[in-house]
Amino acid sequence: MVSVTVDPEHDGPAQLAAYTKAQGVDGRRWLFLTGEPANVDRVLKDFQLRRRRAADGSVEHIDGVFLLGPDGHEPREYDGQVAKASTIVFDLEKALSQTKSIGTASAGQ
Repeated sequence: MVSVTVDPEHDGPAQLAAYTKAQGVDGRRWLFLTGEPANVDRVLKDFQLRRRRAADGSVEHIDGVFLLGPDGHEPREYDGQVAKASTIVFDLEKALSQTKSIGTASAGQ
């Protein structure tokens, strides 16, 4: 899993590390990324997302969840507010099995 902050002005490496520790996140399996605001905006744009500030200056968080295939393309997008974990797990297992079968076919050629 990879999460990209939508508030890089406040979410630096130290803040994200503290957050992952407080949440008990396994940092080998779930990465929290930050960067220069322009770079974060570029990544979000690739997923047709953009950062929005509320009237009080806070950044509205995005609930987009994307499944990327081994080729880096997006076969599925989920609404993070309503997506069921079982649906995402099913889609992940399906994508992984397709990846393994592609690798097996390539090795046999």
